[in-house]
Amino acid sequence: MSDHRPLSRRKLLLAVATTGAAASTGSGAAAMFHDSETTTSAMTAGTLDLELGPWTSDSAGPSPFEDGTVSNGDSGRERRELSISDNPGYLWFRTACACDPATPVEEALFLRFGVDEDGDGTVDRWLTDDHLSLREAREQFGEGVSIGELPATATWQFVVDWKVEENIADETTVEFDFVFYATQSRHVMNVDSVAPDWECDCDGTGGGEGGEESLPGISWVAFCASKPFSEGDVEFSRSEDERTLTLTSVPDAVGTIALKYGPYLDVFTDLTESTFTVGTGGMYEAQGTQYPGTDPTRSNSVPCPESYGCKYEFDEETWECKDNQTVNGASGNNDVVKSPGGQSSLRPVTHSTGGED
Repeated sequence: MSDHRPLSRRKLLLAVATTGAAASTGSGAAAMFHDSETTTSAMTAGTLDLELGPWTSDSAGPSPFEDGTVSNGDSGRERRELSISDNPGYLWFRTACACDPATPVEEALFLRFGVDEDGDGTVDRWLTDDHLSLREAREQFGEGVSIGELPATATWQFVVDWKVEENIADETTVEFDFVFYATQSRHVMNVDSVAPDWECDCDGTGGGEGGEESLPGISWVAFCASKPFSEGDVEFSRSEDERTLTLTSVPDAVGTIALKYGPYLDVFTDLTESTFTVGTGGMYEAQGTQYPGTDPTRSNSVPCPESYGCKYEFDEETWECKDNQTVNGASGNNDVVKSPGGQSSLRPVTHSTGGED
């Protein structure tokens, strides 16, 4: 999603979307600020979670990172925490590509990116010698750059120093996008072999605007039902690129399917066809472990609130079933339960995709 609001003269209205944690297998995990991301990699073993904190500002003034309004002469410094759990990982960063003709905003806003490795407020490594215009930054970082190896126990801060040096002569629009990508570093002999496959194909794809082919793979799927069922009665498969779930059979009691991929959750309630593809079921963005906008609010630990649900983790190849059905106005206790055996009533599947209302 991009910010397409008009910008008046002398004022820039910029917005950067925020994300929660992104989890995937050792083949890579990505968290995005609304641009393309690629998870192709040679690694297949292990688990890696790339976690991002909220944007924080070093200054008390307006911030373009928080829907602020800034004008000529304004400046500031924004920070965002980056951490990886379970395994150390190599980390990459990119901006959107510089494909379209330059806009006044791209020439007026100047940025400098850096990394604070110990959180002491001092930038340990700058990625550029000086500030670059947003246009120049996109030209330099559109295809990504490695920002180092992040230990599993460490927390880095990604720093963006910004300033506005020119007025805006007329109304325009801007897309202000960043992407982070991590893949585990343990047992990796050649860093290039696990680097993201980022390119700025301006003549072909429009510079990495994305689409389903640029989204992370499915890490887990949850089946939410009106009554308990056996996970053995659910038959499904994940596509080779990990972005599409195909169902063979599902119990009649199942009325909702949730797919987790990167920092997003898709929720499907129209179960009349057989395939579900990431990016087509609402694309709810995580804030912490929850997904605001889903109703009732879903989370990684409770993907099926107010109902019975079973979640399958693809990396661990494990099931977890919980009973959160509402009884007399009270929801369930969220305890893990053993799914019932026996034969459930099954229905043939031919699913169509559709987000949750």
